[in-house]
Amino acid sequence: SIEYAELVNSLGESLLELCDYELARDAFDLALAAVVKSSGEEDASVASIQANQAKLLAATGSVDEARELFGVAMRGIRRDVAQSRTGLATPQSEAANYLFLCQVIHARVLKLCAEFETSQGETESAEAKLKEVKLLQTTFGFFSQ
Repeated sequence: SIEYAELVNSLGESLLELCDYELARDAFDLALAAVVKSSGEEDASVASIQANQAKLLAATGSVDEARELFGVAMRGIRRDVAQSRTGLATPQSEAANYLFLCQVIHARVLKLCAEFETSQGETESAEAKLKEVKLLQTTFGFFSQ
């Protein structure tokens, strides 16, 4: 279920913070499989998990793979936001709630990408992403970690 996926994704984030990369990788893989099984590959949560996987790749020295996966996550969440704005949200979700969820995930993916870009010396791009995060937080009334 999606709830299980969120729980396992959070576990992966905690394991990543603890530098337990192997268990974090396993948790993210389980989370991704659960989301795809319950909601499909187009679900906005996929982008959040992919961004976490990219952060893991960067932490373990796979910078090029991390950059590529961050790109995939950004394209995915931007697609989901665009679809939610045009009423093409997933059938099980009310459009306004889905748009809000997409924007929260969008902010999270942007923050993770900005952290990565900062670590790579790409400060201008990172700062632009962080400004977009602040705009999303102000516009939609949430705080993302």
